[in-house]
Amino acid sequence: MNEISNISSEKKKLSVTVKNIIRTLTFCCVILFFCPMFMVSCSDSDWGVDTDLIKVSAVTAIKGITSYGETIVSPQPLLALCLLLPIVALVFLFIKKFTDKQTSAAVCGMTVLDLIIWIIFRTSAKKFAEDAQCQFKTTGWYVINIIALLLILIFTVAVLINRLQMQTDLISIFSKKHLLFHNNDKKPPRPF
Repeated sequence: MNEISNISSEKKKLSVTVKNIIRTLTFCCVILFFCPMFMVSCSDSDWGVDTDLIKVSAVTAIKGITSYGETIVSPQPLLALCLLLPIVALVFLFIKKFTDKQTSAAVCGMTVLDLIIWIIFRTSAKKFAEDAQCQFKTTGWYVINIIALLLILIFTVAVLINRLQMQTDLISIFSKKHLLFHNNDKKPPRPF
């Protein structure tokens, strides 16, 4: 009876596979789409004053930015790709008919395109703010999003070059390396 409970607890054990990490990072990118990536202030006051502070997210840019009833930035529907690409990548990660390499290649391609769009978005938003003589500040949400995209790229490229497999359990790899490093630190016994 005790053996059965041990087997069932092993099956329920959360597996930290490469695929699960990529899924989690991709889901984070979907959530981060709605967070304010930049702050723009066109007043001479400090950042702490909210009177003229515009928080710019991709959703805001898709709709267009208005201030005091005047359109400052026209709607940017292309930024919808920053939401659609991670969603499609997430769907690819759940479809089982593709091989690991096909899934990795598709997710890698979508992530590269997503990363390029985010960088262009930041560059154009900063240029617009500077042209309008406004202050521009990148938020931590943008940095987290870029880090998540870069981690997805690292993992998918590692799968494409056969350094990792999608089903590789990273906890077991790191625990084995820890044991190897721990055992290598010990000096062999000296002969008498």
